[in-house]
Amino acid sequence: MSKPKLGMVIYFNPDYYPPTVNAVHLLAEHFDVVLIGRNYDPPNVEYPANVRVHRLGKYTSIHERMQASPLAKFREYLSFLVQTRRLLQDVSLIYAYDAFAYTAAYLCRLSLSQTMPLIYQNHELEEHLAGLFSLSGWVQRAERAWIHQADLVVFPDRDRAAFYQKVTRLKKQPMIVPNFPRKSFFTLPENWISLLAQRWYS
Repeated sequence: MSKPKLGMVIYFNPDYYPPTVNAVHLLAEHFDVVLIGRNYDPPNVEYPANVRVHRLGKYTSIHERMQASPLAKFREYLSFLVQTRRLLQDVSLIYAYDAFAYTAAYLCRLSLSQTMPLIYQNHELEEHLAGLFSLSGWVQRAERAWIHQADLVVFPDRDRAAFYQKVTRLKKQPMIVPNFPRKSFFTLPENWISLLAQRWYS
């Protein structure tokens, strides 16, 4: 029996953050995952066999992406949105991992023939909005305008969730899912208890 298909959208290199990598592995136990991210810096993570990774855009370093002009950033984002829509056409659920990803995922869902649930997991909070001459400024405003359309909003801790609810006037109660890396990322030495004791008494 095949698993349902989940589209996971991230507007950065999905290999960067251990908790994100852990989330992909956990979700792959229950879904066939279409993992959509950006194509910068070399891939350095091996994902489960049922995870199809799509790194969109021309390959560059993260530094080159950051130094791009505002117009180039808008063009890249538009291209990302168009390609993401194509990749999400046959998924049963969308999981967006940042404001750029959520905005793209929401717009894609509007234009798709079938409606699927949209989950938004937020890690980074911005108290002040960026200017309208930047891509960030437009995305931040879109996120705040459309956040009420998410079927579920997820935060790693209650303080961030409460702050976000206040800033966006979000009425839905976010789900709290703490950040954890996979155990394979960090191997404890066999004598870790004695090392803790030495540290404590030193």
